[in-house]
Amino acid sequence: KKGVGGRSASLRLVPATRARGRTQPTMDEAVRVINRERKGFIEAVLAGVLKSTELPKVLVFVALQYLPSSYNPPSLEKEVKYSSNVPDRIVDEVSSLITGDGLDKEQCFVQSVSRNPQHLHGFLKGPECSPFAGGLFQIEIKIPEEYPKVAPRLNYLTPIHHENIDNSGSPNLRKMLGPWCDTYDLKIVLKALQTQLMLVRADNEEQLKKETREHAMWPSNAKNMLGNSKHWNCINPLYRHL
Repeated sequence: KKGVGGRSASLRLVPATRARGRTQPTMDEAVRVINRERKGFIEAVLAGVLKSTELPKVLVFVALQYLPSSYNPPSLEKEVKYSSNVPDRIVDEVSSLITGDGLDKEQCFVQSVSRNPQHLHGFLKGPECSPFAGGLFQIEIKIPEEYPKVAPRLNYLTPIHHENIDNSGSPNLRKMLGPWCDTYDLKIVLKALQTQLMLVRADNEEQLKKETREHAMWPSNAKNMLGNSKHWNCINPLYRHL
């Protein structure tokens, strides 16, 4: 698929199982591919603008800062920035979460958005015993200053259908956790999300498997490989809302 300025989208995706003798990239590699493709997209936007205008490059760079986040998204980071305005409890808990302390990083991977400890993106691997097996699901996590008295806000960015996830992508964890309690932490929330994906109605499993193949495939770690339009649509939800 052609990007802005005529650049081809250099992206390739693979199922979660081995494909033609190649091993599926790790969770960390998959997220790096997503970040790399986002950077390439931004470069393509810049190249297209420079080609179609006689404005100085510095003015174009300034103008790009005002583009919607879907065109100039912030980066995902493996660390957070300390701030006196953010409670220590949040900074400490998020820092531990990003390092993978207490989590299986091949099943659940967390990064901060522009090092903001209150804005995270989590990546969940579809459970093998579920219709979501083979999928990589991205979820946005926003932590209010009142946390843990107030629950974090969650929203799936990857299209997903589940009886306890509404049409906007917001999961309902009351069946998993009951009413929110200030003794809960983010690790409990992430593990509840993983468990929730295992609990689906048996009558629509085939449809969920089909949707997982269409919308939640893993990005390949291979470079300089062209993805077709369908594959581009699969990866697009993973980064266009960052």
